[in-house]
Amino acid sequence: MRESKERVRTVILNTGFSFPQRRITVNLAPANRKKAGTAFDLPIALGILCAMNQWDNDALEELLFVGELSLDGQVRPIRGVLSLALMAKQEGLRGVVVPEPNAQEAAVVDGVNVHHVASLLAATQFMAGASALPTQSVDRESILLEPIAGRTDLADVKGQALAKRAVLIAAAGNHNLLML
Repeated sequence: MRESKERVRTVILNTGFSFPQRRITVNLAPANRKKAGTAFDLPIALGILCAMNQWDNDALEELLFVGELSLDGQVRPIRGVLSLALMAKQEGLRGVVVPEPNAQEAAVVDGVNVHHVASLLAATQFMAGASALPTQSVDRESILLEPIAGRTDLADVKGQALAKRAVLIAAAGNHNLLML
């Protein structure tokens, strides 16, 4: 998160906005939730710009914004968008705003409006009410029926060490996975 401070400052300046000369404190509450990675870049930048420009927009409270910012202001993809969309639904938020490459993954969650954004400038125009963000929808049925390209392997599964071990043991003993 310390790197995020300088990255967000640089992105705001490179995008053409002015950065306040006073000290800024960003509250990443609640404290008991783990916060790591670059997914907070976009919401931190929007929070600072909203506070400076005092936009009268409830979107920051109704939508979940996530995305990594490159130094030129482009919003880059992040990991874990599906989990974030599920959390937004659970928290009763109206929707999520995600990087454009992550939009299809987030749209798998039913009952959550998924908007995608390509740059910080596009996000600020949305916050100012000057433009709308494109929405993403996906046909969940066709994704599940679509054949998997290539060969799948347990090495492709990230995390889930206990589940992978259980599958390996079941396969070694020639057992059905339903026994687990």
